[in-house]
Amino acid sequence: MKFSGVMIGSEDPHALGAFYTSVLGEPGFHDGSWYGWGKEATLMLGAHSEVHGKSATPQRIMLSIEVADVNEAFATLVGLGAKVIAEPYKPEADQDFLLATVEDPDGNYVQLAPPGTKPAPESVTTRVWPRWTSPRATPVRRLRPRCNDEPVVERLRQ
Repeated sequence: MKFSGVMIGSEDPHALGAFYTSVLGEPGFHDGSWYGWGKEATLMLGAHSEVHGKSATPQRIMLSIEVADVNEAFATLVGLGAKVIAEPYKPEADQDFLLATVEDPDGNYVQLAPPGTKPAPESVTTRVWPRWTSPRATPVRRLRPRCNDEPVVERLRQ
């Protein structure tokens, strides 16, 4: 099996398509209410009869966009009307790159990251996770995977 892309259904695909066109440039595919970007792995946006309003659980999936300058890209997306979820931050004090997270018009989370960064899953969510959960919730970084999951976590870190 090979991952080929993500399709996001929307009640207003034209507004979502306009937002991502401003972010990613002209789509390689556009047919009516459907928009698509990418070659090997694609992002497709389009109308879906069962999707209404904003995402009720935006933390379920996060789109990651590679950018040369996180601060500049963050300012651009905020200028386009994206809601701020996490301003540019270092995921760990000893790391020399920034991440930032915004919300698109449909309420999906979009993370900005510089090229070549593959932080461990818990460091990606450390800064943002408490905003998604109740104040009493345990941050992701403190959770220990079950012993059977350890090889999976190690592969995700690579």
